[in-house]
Amino acid sequence: MSYCCKDIELFLEDPRDPINYDPLFREYYIKLYRQYNIITMVFCPWCGKKFPESLREKFFDTLESDYNIITDIGEYKTRPDIPSEFQSDEWWKKRGL
Repeated sequence: MSYCCKDIELFLEDPRDPINYDPLFREYYIKLYRQYNIITMVFCPWCGKKFPESLREKFFDTLESDYNIITDIGEYKTRPDIPSEFQSDEWWKKRGL
């Protein structure tokens, strides 16, 4: 993975920091302390470069349109009928997103 700047790379590599990257949805986010919520980041806080667009909505739209699977953020990880490519960034890379 290539980062926009070295500063964010340092935060992503340190598990103690709240800044993370989710390859499934192609999202950079801040994990809120003691909560399950996140704040999705649109721009790098150090260099100002815009991050790639989140694919969270596209993920669920693709499952519905291509496989007729309707699911949500609370259950998609445990559904046995979801194709294995949707367990990683393979699903969006395969589609050239």
